[in-house]
Amino acid sequence: MNGTLTLAIFGIILLGLGITILIHAISMKKKEEVPDLFVNAVEMKNCKDNAGFARELFPATLIFALVCIAFGIEEFLNIFFSFPKIETAIALGIFLLSWGYFSAVLRKKRDKYCGKF
Repeated sequence: MNGTLTLAIFGIILLGLGITILIHAISMKKKEEVPDLFVNAVEMKNCKDNAGFARELFPATLIFALVCIAFGIEEFLNIFFSFPKIETAIALGIFLLSWGYFSAVLRKKRDKYCGKF
């Protein structure tokens, strides 16, 4: 399997992940509950303010979902259009930064609202 096809498959997986996270983010915003996609049910039982947790987690979740969708589309389109390697590297860097940001925010807010685990 060549590198382009591998990245295209990775892109399709990330596109699906981004859509799934976006759906859960919108649900989280409407219901003011953090879904167990992000924090397991055992930890959520210890949560002091589920609505506050959901409100504070929403922006980072939305950013991460949109970056996953954009990166997934970019990598999938790389099959049909040959993007410069620097563009792919920049997109990968943005994806990794958004993943790190989301993970840091999730950990910080989980510790704030649910206690340290």
